[in-house]
Amino acid sequence: MITFSTNIQTALNNDVIDAFYMVRILDSAGSVVYNTTSHYYDVQLTSGGSVASGYLYSSNDGLISIDPPQLTTNVDREQYKILLADNDYTKSSFVNNNIVGKIIEVRIGFINITTNAPYFELTDTVIVYKGKIDSASYLVKTSTMGERVVQLTGSSPMRSLDMKRAVYLGKDAARQANPKDSSCDQIYEGSGSITLKWGRI
Repeated sequence: MITFSTNIQTALNNDVIDAFYMVRILDSAGSVVYNTTSHYYDVQLTSGGSVASGYLYSSNDGLISIDPPQLTTNVDREQYKILLADNDYTKSSFVNNNIVGKIIEVRIGFINITTNAPYFELTDTVIVYKGKIDSASYLVKTSTMGERVVQLTGSSPMRSLDMKRAVYLGKDAARQANPKDSSCDQIYEGSGSITLKWGRI
């Protein structure tokens, strides 16, 4: 369960909620490879009032859109997509430089409507996605104006579907799990007519 800080609760209780995104990409050592924010100036988060290392987000106008978190009731392969502007191919080196498999983290921050400034404390932000990058590719529109966009696809926020755990039913197996469980006492009976007594005794 997500626990919101007092400042977040105050922001969410306002009639108008002003929020912004923060994105950072980390390598296997935890070093920041790329960071950006949808806020109009750079955001440096703090921890306990002091500067939080690795949480400086640049307002480089690179963030175009972020998929909202989605919850589904069925098993699927929902992916998380982030679009970054790159009309001059400045991100080509990091797209081609084995970015697949690196960690991507997306946070949402809130604006204090009284001061019109962000809440800078790390606990006043919420992680909306954290996972590994599945793919990175360019989307090029060949219209008159033209547009080049980097699409980062994050892994699906679900557990591995390859894991199998068999459950063997039988009198002994059921009794090991619960000595009072009699639901499998007659599971191996033949095809003749039998009388089963169900319910609690």
